[in-house]
Amino acid sequence: MFGQIGISSRLLFSGSSRSNYGIMNKNIFNAILIGCLIIIICNILGHYVPPFSLFTCWIYMNIIIGVIHLPLYKVSFKLTSAYNFFLLLINDLLIRNYAGGEHDSAGKGWCLLMFVFTLFIASVVMIVYFKKELSIKSNMLVMIVGVLITSIIYWFYNLHI
Repeated sequence: MFGQIGISSRLLFSGSSRSNYGIMNKNIFNAILIGCLIIIICNILGHYVPPFSLFTCWIYMNIIIGVIHLPLYKVSFKLTSAYNFFLLLINDLLIRNYAGGEHDSAGKGWCLLMFVFTLFIASVVMIVYFKKELSIKSNMLVMIVGVLITSIIYWFYNLHI
């Protein structure tokens, strides 16, 4: 569906016939594109309907992480986990900067609460849903990156940015 938008056939096909690598690239591109589009659309809606992006971020972010990014986990769990945490960070920054509503200390507190809630559920989704593919080292990587990102967000929260 989205695979034919602006992609040269050389990226998707090798030679004259389809290969598994070409189909995999198409699925990866679609997953990244659909995930980014959902984040952008939800944050645009959150700008015009202020509580939308704040109170539904845990739903749409975990749909992206648990369902849409499934082809990415098959390529590399570590890179996909880092990418998912990056998307969580970008989504939080978009909510803080562009969401409608009051941007006082109570609003920042709600943003922090919903981010931590979303981060916790996303970490559980990445660990439990893909438990068969994970080792203890990968589980620790997910938790360490999650704690680091939460610490960075909390530090920016305290700086009143």
